[in-house]
Amino acid sequence: FWEMFLWGLNESIGVQKYKATDMGGSMFVHAFGAYYGVAATWFFQPKRTAESKNLQDGYISEVTALLGSIFLWMYWPSFNGALAVGAA
Repeated sequence: FWEMFLWGLNESIGVQKYKATDMGGSMFVHAFGAYYGVAATWFFQPKRTAESKNLQDGYISEVTALLGSIFLWMYWPSFNGALAVGAA
């Protein structure tokens, strides 16, 4: 129940306040899923999350995450907006 309410709130803020056009409907749902997943992980097991051995990182994983984030930041909106017609 709460997931759908918060997703709808997320999309309405993006569309009405920021005037964002999401042609495929994937930008809002994927961004919401990412934030919701991180918040749910922390909310349901905060102590276990903080003490997890999976929190170890390395130089290669950080560089890979950085490059992937830059790639998505540059190309994801243009990929979803390719079918848009007219001026925004």
